[in-house]
Amino acid sequence: AVFSSMVSGGRQGQDSPGWARQGWVDLVIPMDYAMQTLSVRARERAFLEALDDDGQLVTGLSLYQKGAGGATARAPELVAEQVEQVRRMGIHGYCLFVGGYLNEEIVETLADLNAEPAVPYFR
Repeated sequence: AVFSSMVSGGRQGQDSPGWARQGWVDLVIPMDYAMQTLSVRARERAFLEALDDDGQLVTGLSLYQKGAGGATARAPELVAEQVEQVRRMGIHGYCLFVGGYLNEEIVETLADLNAEPAVPYFR
C-alpha cells in the first residue's frame, strides 16, 4: 500500500513505479480514499501511466468517511461508483479498507457488483 499521490509519496521516499519495475513489489496499491470519484480517477490514471505493467495496479478504496462526529460507513452507492470507475479504467482489482465499516448495505451492493464467478487475476 502506497500514498495515493505519487508526489506526496515521493516526499516520503516512495517510488512505487520504480519498485515495481525493479521487481521489488508485485503489486502497487494506492490508498485512494477520496470521496470524489473524479479524484480517484485522476490519481489512478497517473499510476497507470507511470507503471510499465498495468497488471501491477490494484486500487485501495475506502469504506468509511470522516465527519464532525467521527468516522462512519460510506454510502453503498459511492462504494459502487468507485468500484465501477476502477473497472472502467481497466484496473484488475480493488482492495477495500477498513473492514469494520463493511455493513449489510455495502455487502449487498458488492454482491450485485461481483455477481460473476471470481477469477483471481494475481496468480
